[in-house]
Amino acid sequence: MNKHRSYNGKKINWLHYPTEINFFYLRLVTKESSVSVCFDIQHQSLEVREVFFDQILELKKIMEQIINHPLLIEKDYNEQNIQMLRLEWKYDHVFYKNSHDTEIIYDFFEKTLINFDKFYQEYKDLFIFLAK
Repeated sequence: MNKHRSYNGKKINWLHYPTEINFFYLRLVTKESSVSVCFDIQHQSLEVREVFFDQILELKKIMEQIINHPLLIEKDYNEQNIQMLRLEWKYDHVFYKNSHDTEIIYDFFEKTLINFDKFYQEYKDLFIFLAK
């Protein structure tokens, strides 16, 4: 992934994606038979999460077009039992422990991260405005 720059042309640390909002997290998740790229919104305030939820619903089709993968949106709790809004792009029936799936998983993560960055750079200012 180091060969890829952000959509804005800057070098980027893909594993520590710079959202510029302290309650936004981009995560790569592996489970037994699936992998996901997750965008978590973990603000303590239900009202703030609801504002973002409404905005995400408005942008869902655009996100799916840019990222080129179906988007799952769920209200959930993280491992620390903190409420969050999770946006998830999931690839099923791959096994991270299976060496035959390694390239498929890497390609999914790479394409999804690059396309997410394209979306995020275009709409980042909106999210920053809503976060204030």
